[in-house]
Amino acid sequence: MEAVGETGSPDATNGMGWAWRAAWREACDSAWGAGVRWSPVDTERGIAGRIAECLEAVTPEGESDFGA
Repeated sequence: MEAVGETGSPDATNGMGWAWRAAWREACDSAWGAGVRWSPVDTERGIAGRIAECLEAVTPEGESDFGA
Protein backbone atom coordinates (compact mmCIF):
# COMPACT_ATOMS: atom_id res chain seq x y z
CA MET A 1 0.00 0.00 0.00
CA GLU A 2 1.56 3.26 -1.11
CA ALA A 3 0.82 6.42 0.85
CA VAL A 4 -0.66 9.19 -1.26
CA GLY A 5 -1.16 12.86 -0.58
CA GLU A 6 -4.14 15.05 -1.35
CA THR A 7 -3.27 15.20 -5.04
CA GLY A 8 -3.16 11.42 -5.35
CA SER A 9 0.57 11.48 -6.01
CA PRO A 10 3.04 9.53 -3.87
CA ASP A 11 3.83 11.63 -0.78
CA ALA A 12 7.51 11.92 -1.64
CA THR A 13 6.74 13.90 -4.79
CA ASN A 14 3.96 16.23 -3.68
CA GLY A 15 5.50 17.86 -0.61
CA MET A 16 3.27 16.03 1.87
CA GLY A 17 6.01 13.69 3.10
CA TRP A 18 6.32 15.54 6.41
CA ALA A 19 2.61 15.10 7.13
CA TRP A 20 2.68 11.36 6.40
CA ARG A 21 5.75 10.92 8.63
CA ALA A 22 4.01 12.82 11.44
CA ALA A 23 0.88 10.69 10.99
CA TRP A 24 2.99 7.53 11.11
CA ARG A 25 4.72 8.62 14.34
CA GLU A 26 1.32 9.37 15.90
CA ALA A 27 -0.10 6.01 14.78
CA CYS A 28 2.88 4.15 16.26
CA ASP A 29 2.67 6.14 19.50
CA SER A 30 -1.06 5.42 19.80
CA ALA A 31 -0.57 1.73 19.03
CA TRP A 32 2.20 1.45 21.63
CA GLY A 33 -0.01 3.24 24.16
CA ALA A 34 -2.80 0.75 23.44
CA GLY A 35 -0.47 -2.16 24.20
CA VAL A 36 0.60 -3.14 20.68
CA ARG A 37 4.20 -4.34 20.71
CA TRP A 38 6.72 -5.14 18.00
CA SER A 39 10.29 -6.29 17.91
CA PRO A 40 13.13 -3.79 17.53
CA VAL A 41 14.08 -5.63 14.32
CA ASP A 42 10.63 -5.15 12.74
CA THR A 43 10.68 -2.72 9.84
CA GLU A 44 8.21 0.13 9.51
CA ARG A 45 6.85 -1.58 6.40
CA GLY A 46 6.35 -4.80 8.39
CA ILE A 47 4.58 -2.98 11.22
CA ALA A 48 2.36 -1.12 8.75
CA GLY A 49 1.53 -4.40 7.01
CA ARG A 50 0.45 -6.00 10.26
CA ILE A 51 -1.72 -2.99 11.13
CA ALA A 52 -3.29 -3.06 7.65
CA GLU A 53 -3.97 -6.81 7.90
CA CYS A 54 -5.73 -6.30 11.22
CA LEU A 55 -7.85 -3.45 9.86
CA GLU A 56 -8.84 -5.54 6.84
CA ALA A 57 -9.79 -8.42 9.13
CA VAL A 58 -12.11 -6.32 11.32
CA THR A 59 -13.50 -3.83 8.78
CA PRO A 60 -16.16 -5.12 6.36
CA GLU A 61 -15.19 -4.58 2.73
CA GLY A 62 -16.26 -1.20 1.43
CA GLU A 63 -16.60 0.33 4.89
CA SER A 64 -14.20 2.67 6.63
CA ASP A 65 -13.26 3.04 10.28
CA PHE A 66 -12.85 6.76 9.62
CA GLY A 67 -16.48 7.62 8.92
CA ALA A 68 -15.75 8.82 5.39
